[in-house]
Amino acid sequence: MKFDTAFAPFLGLANLATVFAHGAPQPAAAIARREALVAEAAKTYSSCAKKIKSREVLERRDANTQSFVNMYLESRGLEPNFDKRVESDATCVLAPEEVEGPYYVSGQLIRDDIREEESGIDLLLDVQLLNVHTCEPLRNVLVDFWACNSTGVYGGVAAQNTVGLTFLRGIVQSDNDGVVQVLTKVPGWYTGRAQHIHVRAHVNYTIANDKLQGGTVVHTGQLYIEQSDLTEINALAPYSNNQNPFTLNSEDFIFTGEANATAGYNPYIRVTKTGETLNDGLLGKITLVLDPDTAATPVDMGFPGGNFTGPPPGGFPTSAPPAGETTNSATTTANL
Repeated sequence: MKFDTAFAPFLGLANLATVFAHGAPQPAAAIARREALVAEAAKTYSSCAKKIKSREVLERRDANTQSFVNMYLESRGLEPNFDKRVESDATCVLAPEEVEGPYYVSGQLIRDDIREEESGIDLLLDVQLLNVHTCEPLRNVLVDFWACNSTGVYGGVAAQNTVGLTFLRGIVQSDNDGVVQVLTKVPGWYTGRAQHIHVRAHVNYTIANDKLQGGTVVHTGQLYIEQSDLTEINALAPYSNNQNPFTLNSEDFIFTGEANATAGYNPYIRVTKTGETLNDGLLGKITLVLDPDTAATPVDMGFPGGNFTGPPPGGFPTSAPPAGETTNSATTTANL
């Protein structure tokens, strides 16, 4: 069980363009280009990484996290006495070439609580964004979050009869410390995929009617939870009632494709209990290092209203999202 342990530091690359399980592998040139991006990003980051290890920076981040958790506990009538230090030096260095799923739905509301009426364990995501060139916080970045619910269903997807529903979808803006905090649920799973949360970062945007307009996408990726933690989570309802075939992280074709191709790949958020039990909620914390000057150019598969209907070969699996995954350096097909 790892809920109360500190982060193990890592330097990795999260969710780039490789998808090995469906469709042809990427050509050697695309793989080489990605590896070059990884190496350059890691080198650049290492030259300034000590900045985020200073006492002042760590104490400010800790205070921010503790305030986030204690406000949540108080809202539930629980004792607001969370004072654990959860190390924030676990760092994922990201490159701009990413996989984007077909169930990204554009036009979501800017809000920091995306739970709505969904059941499951509350997850308090605390994500810090850093500039790969300077290691300074990335302020005013808008981050899309979306995930399936405990039974593996996404809101806003025509093929799942959820058009117009916005559960577990929303956008949050990073603060002066580059921190994005959102209240969501631990996701469930659907056929062929491990449990995961999608993220997408936007810069140079405008906001109109509490919605994102325009801008540049600098990262699209997925975050995971350690398998040992999921074992305990999934033993509880409503996750224990999910009848979809289960996929381990180690069996997930996106996760394993990246792990096999990228040294140090480890896109895990560290989860910590906010109270005595899992049902009191979990804090999930990670630091992501981005290049705000390099645009990611995945194929845009966001559909206002979620009007995506094309089934994968053989039809949709139970509670699975639609198919048709593509990337900017190679085209593949997958249920993601």
